Amino acid sequence: KYHYRAHPQMTASMCLRSLFTLHNETMNVLSHLIPGLYFLAHLVCIVSKSHCYSVFKLPQSFFIQAIQALVIVICMLSSACYHLFMPMGEWHYHLLLKLDLVGIGLMISSICSTQQQAILGTFTVGVPAVLVSGFSDAVRLAFRMQFHKPI
Repeated sequence: KYHYRAHPQMTASMCLRSLFTLHNETMNVLSHLIPGLYFLAHLVCIVSKSHCYSVFKLPQSFFIQAIQALVIVICMLSSACYHLFMPMGEWHYHLLLKLDLVGIGLMISSICSTQQQAILGTFTVGVPAVLVSGFSDAVRLAFRMQFHKPI
């Protein structure tokens, strides 16, 4: 009936139940949720120093692997939450979109091998994504309220 999840009053439980149905966001949710859970399992193995991760000789290797896995988990799961819960309403949609874009920006900056690549990636992908998301409107409004107070 609601294959496009266009129900006018979607609640969190309705969104969770829609995870087990086919709709327009099914592939988006699953393509982010499955890798997110996969890397979450890897993160647990890294932090618990499981057998397969005991080959790290340097503490830096352990730290880099843990941070990279954590950033991937944040990116994938925030995107899965965005696609799953966005029909709950406009406020939820915009909040989840911002979290999704922050996760994407974190992942892009974490896979860079140099600081210059991270800065370039942030400004070529992250800043335009935030501008498109509407977050800049909130910053501009706060700036106006702070510095252009009515007399």
